[in-house]
Amino acid sequence: MVHLELESRPENVALVRAMLRGIGDRLGFDLELLDDLTTTVSEACNNVVIHAYEAGHGPMIVDVQAQDSLIEASVRDFGAGFRQAASAVDHVGVGLPLISALADQAEFLTNAAGGTDVRMCFDVSGRHADNWLPDPLALDTLIPQATEVPELPEQHTPSTVLTDGDVVGTVAPATLVDGVLGRLGRMMAARAHFSLERFSDLYVLFDVLGSQARSWTRRNHVDFAMSAERRRLQLRIGPVDADVERILHLADRAPRHLRQLVDEVTLESAPQSQMLRVVVYDRAA
Repeated sequence: MVHLELESRPENVALVRAMLRGIGDRLGFDLELLDDLTTTVSEACNNVVIHAYEAGHGPMIVDVQAQDSLIEASVRDFGAGFRQAASAVDHVGVGLPLISALADQAEFLTNAAGGTDVRMCFDVSGRHADNWLPDPLALDTLIPQATEVPELPEQHTPSTVLTDGDVVGTVAPATLVDGVLGRLGRMMAARAHFSLERFSDLYVLFDVLGSQARSWTRRNHVDFAMSAERRRLQLRIGPVDADVERILHLADRAPRHLRQLVDEVTLESAPQSQMLRVVVYDRAA
């Protein structure tokens, strides 16, 4: 399972796509499945970016879970909801049928407290058997009139998301983190205008962090928060149950120790755990 919390900005849809490609590579999705999954989740995210928040941007939550032969994905916002946007904007009339056509099952649920939850399921064992493209204007056949979404756990409510970084996430099991972290980190570094020379260091850094993070914790998940400014990238990752000095010298896959690849590294206290904080600068002129 991968859980991401981002702000509903156009550039963040690319981060979602990077995460999906990381999961697909790590779990060995075939190209058709990965393309359909990426297209539908991206379309749901685009609709959040364009329609959800009339006053600007707001939280966007993306969840992907793979179990046995079923892959489930959801995109949630806390804004105006699809029905209000669909009444005035033609793009939604195209986007919802596209999601319904590519996913084996799709639900468009309106939360009584505000916002929309788009849920998509993909049957890996036998897909596209009964798919059809609905009339783009028949939105009432796609959006339930009075469907409510159960309240999210407290840590996922709008008041607490997006407090620790540009993208906040959880990966479980921890063995999936290397497939997600590297792609997100390199995407964020490109956004921060890192030079090609420093970018090569990041390949090594995120490969090491991703491969070693699961050995730092006795738990079955890894949490992270990543933020980017111009020529600066910060990552907080944990929970950390290992000795920090051992972590900093575990980079046996790298030509240099982890400490030599980063500009700042600290171990921070967090509720019921510790988090490793890593900051990388690109000081190129």
